[in-house]
Amino acid sequence: MRQFINIVTEAIQQSAIWWHGSPSGDLRGAHYGLHLGTQQAAREALESRIGVRADGEDWDGSTEYGKTLLAGKETLARVGRHETGFNCGLPHDDFYPSDRSYRARYSNQDQVALDGHPSIKAFRLIGPMKNTIARAGNDTRANNWMARQIAAGDMSKGCYYRNDGEDAGSISIVVPNASFIEPA
Repeated sequence: MRQFINIVTEAIQQSAIWWHGSPSGDLRGAHYGLHLGTQQAAREALESRIGVRADGEDWDGSTEYGKTLLAGKETLARVGRHETGFNCGLPHDDFYPSDRSYRARYSNQDQVALDGHPSIKAFRLIGPMKNTIARAGNDTRANNWMARQIAAGDMSKGCYYRNDGEDAGSISIVVPNASFIEPA
């Protein structure tokens, strides 16, 4: 019976849809892995990194970052988004990324390219995981574990974790690289 429950649990986990927000539209991840979660978590993470579109729409890959009007303080409040990350210290009015001296950066501190096409996309997990959704760890522990695995060259498993920040309390995954996922 226990083996049957494990098989069903794994099948449910593998069929889940996970979302990833990318400033450039690619799946490069960070030194602590590639993170995917709920659609809300992906949106919050991406908007915190690069800003909120002034039209309030999600980043869908159709617009070039440098040519997209971003929400200033007034619009940010109107569309109901938070002042986090890139969205702190905004000008009052809407602006283009190149209009602001503070530029969006990747986790490695490289500037986000103005010609990138930011997107939030859906994926399915296809790689092995070290734990289950029911045994999801915490955000910090998952980041630290994945960073150690990648540094050691052991990129054999991902892990589930409970978010502290984006969509707080939701379950997300961190995997070593894009070979662990496929488009949904």
